[in-house]
Amino acid sequence: MENIEKSKAELSNIEYKIGHCLTYRENGFYEILGSGTDEHGFYIEIESRFYSDKKEKVRQSDLKQYYSYLDVKYSEMLEKYEKFLAGDLDFTKDETNFDSNTQVMSFDKNAYISMRDELERKASVLNALTNRMHNEMENKRRRMNEMVDVFRKKVAKLEKIIQTIELYLGIREEIVQIQSGENHADESPIYFMQNMLFIDEEMGDPTDGGYSIENFSDFDKWLVKKNEYLGYYNHEILIPYKKGVRILRMRRNEKERGIGSDNPFLRAAYIEADMRTYLLIKNGDNIYKICTTINFGSKLFPNQTELIDLYEKELQELKNILSRNGVKITDENRNQEASKAVDKVAEIYKRNFIIMQGLIDRTELFGNIAGFVNLMDISASKTGAIELIYENKSNKIEDGTISPLQFYYNAKKVNEGDQVLFLGADNAWRGDYKKYYFYNIYRNSEYAWPPSPSAGIYTVYKDKGEYKEGVLYIKTPMTDNSYRYYDDEPKRKMTVRFKINDNGCLCVNLNIISHRDLNDLTRLMHDRRGRENYLKTMSTLIEVKKAKEKELEIEAPFAQMIQGQTGLELSDVLDQIHWWKTKNKWKRPLLSDDIKAFRMILKNIKNLQKNISK
Repeated sequence: MENIEKSKAELSNIEYKIGHCLTYRENGFYEILGSGTDEHGFYIEIESRFYSDKKEKVRQSDLKQYYSYLDVKYSEMLEKYEKFLAGDLDFTKDETNFDSNTQVMSFDKNAYISMRDELERKASVLNALTNRMHNEMENKRRRMNEMVDVFRKKVAKLEKIIQTIELYLGIREEIVQIQSGENHADESPIYFMQNMLFIDEEMGDPTDGGYSIENFSDFDKWLVKKNEYLGYYNHEILIPYKKGVRILRMRRNEKERGIGSDNPFLRAAYIEADMRTYLLIKNGDNIYKICTTINFGSKLFPNQTELIDLYEKELQELKNILSRNGVKITDENRNQEASKAVDKVAEIYKRNFIIMQGLIDRTELFGNIAGFVNLMDISASKTGAIELIYENKSNKIEDGTISPLQFYYNAKKVNEGDQVLFLGADNAWRGDYKKYYFYNIYRNSEYAWPPSPSAGIYTVYKDKGEYKEGVLYIKTPMTDNSYRYYDDEPKRKMTVRFKINDNGCLCVNLNIISHRDLNDLTRLMHDRRGRENYLKTMSTLIEVKKAKEKELEIEAPFAQMIQGQTGLELSDVLDQIHWWKTKNKWKRPLLSDDIKAFRMILKNIKNLQKNISK
């Protein structure tokens, strides 16, 4: 057997023989085929650890660090391996002819060393055989998994085809007609509205946490009802065209329900029902609602540059990744991964239009146009058969008016002396939070804390204490038993301070709103901007409008007195009342017996009239 030259390899004292074995960690044994030298230096050539028909070069550094030499012919190892697999290889048989009595008495050290080396060789052989078996089984498992993955991919493709057919045939849908009448002209375009809207937000009633599946039947009545303020039917707000489609969902977020909220199964059923998707379809006077279990996503179709932007974003993120799982990532790999991410999103939009195509071809919801409109053909939009209504922010034109959310945040700005409408505070019912809100009271037990202030109108004060300077608070009367230490302690008639300059506390400054803003409050209630915040904005608008109307009712006798003295229009008189209230630090409604305010307002009116006459 040819030996590899030590002088070339510099391989310590081991004689590496061609045709013998190298073991690699826990991957079995491999045949030494030869050696050589290239531009990187000396190497030993073995059969490939990965491919049976290829060779592999082992460098000196790897040889010392990862490989072990097994002084057994490769052919012998293969024979042993076949017997090992068959269970015919017995390593327990003692082939050393070791007699403990005679060997010990002879004190033959070399005999012990020889036996030790032989046992170590046997252990190395057994270990190599075991590792080879494990490695081959692992390779078989990997190959079987690869085969399974191939079948899974084929099954997934078939499932997609089946799902596409089902979507086209409308197997998972239920069509309900809400209103009947005449269809619009068949040749008129179908308007596809881009964004999903949420039924509870569009109905805009914040009572009891907003609409949900429990009162879903009210939606049908609301759709055909006319919005007197806007002058449109509600279905025209959702689809402002004679023929069109809008995707809807009951709610954007989970509703906080008191009853049954601790039951996980009931809660899951409510969430599933609230998150179900609906299609609203209009054709002239006919209105249809389609219930489906399919998730359309947040948009029916993408923005103009959405897929291109997604591709560039994915590509940019992948540029920073040089390798994955030890494999170098090339530009071609990056392009492929970015394309896959785009295809995944595009697949959803394609599916949405397959559903629409099925409705066009197999129903008369859009009229008798089967075979004339192909949504998969880009020419459909060019010929005027369909119109895509993009509703992303870049396509919206603002009218310059304040939005409901802007009003909400502006109205929360208060100062000392203002009158505020207190509507509640986050977690104010909890003992640990009460310690924060009732900041100047010291109680250890949460049961000794007073209840949170009731909703109503309060005056704002500013703490000028050394450590609490700048804290804004309202005074709330406390005659409650919960503030007493003992049951037999008499009720205390006192006021306590409740901190309000906090994001969790909802106080609306009533003094920034005049009688002329009441119409704006009504407009804001019908404003579609920031509709997702309706639970806080709508309830605030409703309560503020009620409070201002009540204030005007209280001030009506005073306004009539001013009007009788000056002959001004009521709106001009109310302007003067608002002027007087806002010019003073401490604001309050004006009653008919407020002589000081009466005289000051009359004087201001006379001064204004003099300036006008000049």
